[in-house]
Amino acid sequence: MSKDSDAFVSKKLASMSLEEKVGQCLTFTWRGTMLTPSGIEQITRLHCGGLCLEPYALETCKNLYWGNSQLDQNFKKPKDYFTISNTYFAGKTFGISITPEDYTDKLNQLQKIAMNRPSGIPLHLTIDFEGDFKNDYMSGGIRQFPGPMGMAAIGDTKLTYKIGLTIAKQLSAMGVTQMYSPVCDVNINPKNPEIGVRSFSDDPETCARHVVALLKGFQDGNIAATAKHFPGRGDSVTDAHDVLEVIKASKQRMQEVELYPFKAAIDAGVKAIMTGHSIYPAYDDKFPTTLSEKILTGLLRNELGFKGVIVSDAIGMAAILKKWPLPQACAMAIKAGVDTILLKADDESRSQCFFGVKQAVEKGEISENRLNEAVTRLLKMKYEQGLF
Repeated sequence: MSKDSDAFVSKKLASMSLEEKVGQCLTFTWRGTMLTPSGIEQITRLHCGGLCLEPYALETCKNLYWGNSQLDQNFKKPKDYFTISNTYFAGKTFGISITPEDYTDKLNQLQKIAMNRPSGIPLHLTIDFEGDFKNDYMSGGIRQFPGPMGMAAIGDTKLTYKIGLTIAKQLSAMGVTQMYSPVCDVNINPKNPEIGVRSFSDDPETCARHVVALLKGFQDGNIAATAKHFPGRGDSVTDAHDVLEVIKASKQRMQEVELYPFKAAIDAGVKAIMTGHSIYPAYDDKFPTTLSEKILTGLLRNELGFKGVIVSDAIGMAAILKKWPLPQACAMAIKAGVDTILLKADDESRSQCFFGVKQAVEKGEISENRLNEAVTRLLKMKYEQGLF
């Protein structure tokens, strides 16, 4: 950190309560285009650090994620437990389209609410804009481009950079601050049901070249890029939304293939990296990456030297939820090295997750140093983007 950001972040961290620090490590979801009590209270009462944006969908609360309820039926509520408002829309169709101007106004309102919190900490506002089926904002003149596989097929990294810069200029003008892209997965398995055309290629070097070009375009346009899904889900034959897969690649193969684009992204200064929900026995035969201290702290931090923000993939996916209840998984992930937990279809369980992490800190399962380390990285990223 520079001296200015170091001093600012240290002072801000020292003034924060435990509740504010815990909330800062949670990225909830804001769907649709309405500011509801539910959407506001996740900022004001649960102190969330950021919101994942889904502008096209109705806000929902009773959401079964691939058939699973997100609530932990065995969760033991502490004395200070509370729930926030829930919004139950009955609509079965996606929400209304909204113009960039109207959406900008809504995002500014959300930031104003966040900045008026006692902590005065702005939100990181994140979005999936990976190309193909994951362009989460498609209304009112926002320009669309080929997905990663299309960019690689064109074969011009200068054009890939320009695409990244153009996307960033459009979305940062609306108030978006972070992108869950570029996809670094080297898609070497043709039976992969999840990654598809979101991958640039089945060739590590091609992936790396376009990953670097795209992330530089994003970050030159003041959007924090997020390389994913570490350490690589290109050799998967299942979808992590449904099952937890074991990817039995050797360390040598992973160094040459899966990790190659991530190393290039780190060298290029990528701001954030998102975890993938798979087990890699070469590094940890027990826990998936999102819950693995050996992979997140050992491999990503210590071996590869990544100093930025580690983001979990959506923690409520079945790869995690079928074995670990959501509040426990959130605490395990932060302990392992995740800095911010992404909760996407987990509306009713937001309070459980918040208190699950808070209790883990109070019991010493997560050290105060680990929590402070995570919050420091998040505050630094926001400071360097000028969000304060």
